[in-house]
Order: sequence, then structure tokens, then C-alpha cells
Amino acid sequence: MAYMGMRESSLRSAMLVEAVQGIEDIKVLQAEQRFQNQWNHYNAVNADSGLLLRDLLNRLNNWMQTVQGAAFAVVIFFGVPSVMMGEMSTGVLVAASILVSRMLAPLSSITTVLNRWQQAKVAAQSLGQLMKLPVDNPQDATRVHRPALRGDFEINSAAFSYDGENPALAVKALKVGAGERIAVLGRNGAGKSTLLQALSGLMEPLAGSVLLDGVELSHIDPADVRRDVTLLTQNARLFHGTLRENLKLGAPLASDEQLLAALQASGAWTYVQRLPLGLDHPVQEGALACRAGSDRACCWRVCCCANRACCSWTSRRRRWTRRRNAMSLRAYASFRPIIHSSLQRTAWPRSKRSSVSSWSMAA
Repeated sequence: MAYMGMRESSLRSAMLVEAVQGIEDIKVLQAEQRFQNQWNHYNAVNADSGLLLRDLLNRLNNWMQTVQGAAFAVVIFFGVPSVMMGEMSTGVLVAASILVSRMLAPLSSITTVLNRWQQAKVAAQSLGQLMKLPVDNPQDATRVHRPALRGDFEINSAAFSYDGENPALAVKALKVGAGERIAVLGRNGAGKSTLLQALSGLMEPLAGSVLLDGVELSHIDPADVRRDVTLLTQNARLFHGTLRENLKLGAPLASDEQLLAALQASGAWTYVQRLPLGLDHPVQEGALACRAGSDRACCWRVCCCANRACCSWTSRRRRWTRRRNAMSLRAYASFRPIIHSSLQRTAWPRSKRSSVSSWSMAA
């Protein structure tokens, strides 16, 4: 019951956060009734588990009180005849009844102990499952330190999966040289984002190998990989704070000139300069204070402000216009090697097309 209550409470909290974050989509889709029914279901299950647990505790308390009363009655029942016959004094009988009550008093708290023990057991199991998850730097692993990475990627007969069983992407052979610029093309679900995550070290292959500068990517220190390789995902977001603080997340020592250059390269400068506070514009949780699309443009902070040896990103046409995408590609490609995935062919400057390789992906 404790496990069921904790599970339903977690699902209720997750559903509440999801509903608040997607309130606009819920209104547009007229899905209020579905989320209301889910909320009522979670509340009902949580309340039922609480009532069952409370009923069990009340029964245990009643049983403990019955045992205490029965023990006191037994002492009095057998002690009174002895007192009347002169075999026992009244003081001894009173002392015996008090001792029996004191001896059985801890039984009244056993229900609380059992309840706390069950909750602690469920929490320990959840914590144990969490601690069993893989980490970036295992204590018994010694990673290879690389002071600088060029960006030579090579994939050989690799398969990648999100659940550890069903492969989401299989790559027979792929080589990306240092300084090379490629565009990965494919329809939805082809595995473009999965490939970029694998090249960025965010996903380990089920089989095969992923090499970076001739070394297995999983053997290189993750700090070294993230220092020289970055990835801008479809779900990149801004964090609570100001625009300046978000822009400096990838490069804490970046100057104002670098920030302005990054904003201009990403196409977000036209949006930022219209803000009353400029770079000091506050960003709420989930980038709620930013216009749609501007949050992703500002997320180019990692790509443009930091000195990365390789940058990868994926774009979606419904959130990023073709014109702005092409403008950002032209600005960024002038000084960084890139790997870009897209649903459609990218509008690339004619002078750069000869240096850009495309790699199509089938579903």
C-alpha cells in the first residue's frame, strides 16, 4: 500500500507539472476532460491507499489496546484472590499491575514503527533503483584524458537504443573528418537526433564502436568530450535567470562582444534589442517570458560563445524558419566545423556548398 500510494502520488505530481507546462496545447485540443479524469483517478487511488493503510493501523492499535487491557485484567483477576487469602499484599498487586502496563506500553507504538518501516523500505527500493542507473564517471573506471580533440568521428557497425533492448538506429559505417561540414537528412523518426546524441557522447552503442580521434568515445573523459563537442537538441531550453546568465552558461568568461556576436549569428539580436532590459531580461521557468522561437535562438550560446571543436544540432521547421536557419548556418559555418540534421535540404550559400557533405537517412 505504501508503494502504491507513493507511485500514484508521483504520477499525480508529474501529471500536474505536465499539464501546467502544456496548458496551451490542452486548451487548443480540448483535452481538459481527459486531464481532469486523470487527476481525479490519481486522487482516488491515493486516497484509497491512504484509507486502507489508516484502517490497518487502527486495527493494530485496537488490538494493542485489547492486549494491554487483557493483561491488566488477568493480573487483577489472579491477584485479587491472593490478596484476599493473605498470600499477597495490596501493594504487590498494584505494583504488578503497573509493571504489566509499563511492559506492554511499547506495543502501542509498534503500529507507527511498522508504518515508518514500510515507507522507509519503499523509499530505499526507489533509491536503490536510482543508484543503479549508469553514471558518467564510474568509480572503478579510468577514462582517457585528452587535452584537445580534433573532431575525427568514426562509427563501425553500431546500434543505438533508448530502452537498452530495441535498436532505434543502426549505422554500418560512417566517417566524419575534422573540420568537415555535413548535413544529415531524413524524415521524422529516421534517427537524426539519435545519431547526433551518439556522436556527442550522450548515448552508448549496444554494439559496434564509436571512435573520436581514434579512441573509443566511451573511454574518453566526458569532461573532455563536452569541452570540445557540443549538441543543440530540438528541446534546448533556457533556464531561470536572465538572458545574460543563460548566454554565459556555455562560456562563463565570455565578453559582451562575444555575446553580441552570438546573438547576431543566431538571429536573436533583433528580438533581444527590443526588450526593455536587453540582456538583463528575466527568464522564467521553462522560458515562459520568451517569445516562441527566441528561446531556441538564444540557445546558440553554447555553439557561438564557447570555443568548441565540433558542433552538432538538429532543427525542426515548425519552430525555426528556413531563412533564419540558413542565416545561422552561414554565420556559424564560417568559423566552426558542424554537423546539422534536418527534415529538408538546407539553404546553404553557393560558395559553401562544395564543402558541405550530405548524408541521407532512411527510416
